[in-house]
Amino acid sequence: LVCADGDDEAGRVARDIVHADPNLVRAGEIAVLARTNAQLGAFETALQDAGIAVRRSAAGKGTPLSAAIRQVTALGSASQLRAWAHDTLEAVDALHAARAEQAEARQETARAAARADRAVDDLEAERRVAAALLEFLRDQPLGDGAGFRAWVAINNPFDDRSNGGVELLTFHAAKGREWHTVFVTGVESSLVPHKSATTVATRAEEGRLLYVATTRATDRLVLTAAERRAGYARTVSPFIAELDVTEPEALPPPSALRRRRRSVDPLLAALRQWREETARTAGVLPAQLCSDRDLSAIAARRPATAEDLAEATTFGTIMAHRLGEQILPLVDAARARQRDPQSKSTMTGA
Repeated sequence: LVCADGDDEAGRVARDIVHADPNLVRAGEIAVLARTNAQLGAFETALQDAGIAVRRSAAGKGTPLSAAIRQVTALGSASQLRAWAHDTLEAVDALHAARAEQAEARQETARAAARADRAVDDLEAERRVAAALLEFLRDQPLGDGAGFRAWVAINNPFDDRSNGGVELLTFHAAKGREWHTVFVTGVESSLVPHKSATTVATRAEEGRLLYVATTRATDRLVLTAAERRAGYARTVSPFIAELDVTEPEALPPPSALRRRRRSVDPLLAALRQWREETARTAGVLPAQLCSDRDLSAIAARRPATAEDLAEATTFGTIMAHRLGEQILPLVDAARARQRDPQSKSTMTGA
């Protein structure tokens, strides 16, 4: 989708989302990805003008959370991470003092109030990072700062996913995430590859970054570019210039396939039933409890222990032990049924 300029691009993406399934917006299953944070402002404005809820990453560039995460990333060992987390959480007096100053500053100048607000935001962000850091260390006792940063990128512990809306993220921030529909925007010269990429190695890294962005969609992917941005003429990114993006002709399936009924793995069917019932009880969407990819991995690998379950899925050790109490009996029942086809054991979620 080639647009006239950045504003036209944002408007056309917003109009597309207006006509999308509203359930996808409510479930947070639509994302707009950009190479830089600077591009996202136009999309946020266009979506809000169209009455569409928007979610920006709580740990995005320039936020107090991102500053705290940078502090932690510089630490080189698990012991240093653990010490930083405990020191931060135990510094309750500093937070109380900052809040007291904040209350007093509101009676003074706007500048003093803003300074006090920033101090409180910074301390609260550090406490949130410290709590997440201890959770990371429970999962990876020997982890370091770089490992924590990767864990944050994959698990997104600071974003509230209970509220719907279109997510706005950079290509980097989208790593490890998936959505039903993804708009990869600004796929044009000076952005993809970024103008700062002047060597073969950095251009190759830009190509890998675009690959990450374009593989975040499970069902629908839309690539957009602008002919002009910030007053300068642009061309479609060389990474996609030679792609054939014409709509293929829809052909009916062969008659043999039309007559053949697709067999469904009984274990996968049981896992889907468990997910539906458990999600309904918890008041969450099924995909928020367990992704289709994880269900398929469980059905294919048939883990026998919580450790096997953690290895086969994206759950992590703690979540694998928690959900394993419900999932592993289903796997055991499927295994028993495979050994004894006459077995009357049923595979239903508890």
